[in-house]
Amino acid sequence: MAYPDCGEYLPGPAAIAHLEDLAETAAPGRRGIDFADGSGRRAGPERLIFAKQIQHRLDLAVGKLSERQRAVFSLRHYDDMTLEDIADVLQLDVGTVKAHLFRALNKMREELKDLYQARR
Repeated sequence: MAYPDCGEYLPGPAAIAHLEDLAETAAPGRRGIDFADGSGRRAGPERLIFAKQIQHRLDLAVGKLSERQRAVFSLRHYDDMTLEDIADVLQLDVGTVKAHLFRALNKMREELKDLYQARR
């Protein structure tokens, strides 16, 4: 399987599923494209707007990461790759991958802290 270099990484279907999972965590009951609440009804416009806002905030936060941090974060969290596999793909030491992931997570937490602090 070929992966693009760090600067050109665009997450695929796994990223979409991950964003849906995040939307589910933020507002339980919303899944899939129509964010059905399990009752067979489509979610209302407010829920869809909320999910799009969360997705937009995630996109902005990921966009603020360095190219290498974005690649490591995306491969780990969107594509569920192991640290060793990420190191192989990006031709880095595992320790370097861990450092980039650590920094990426700290930046993401800082950028999105208002979203998860409101839930406490």
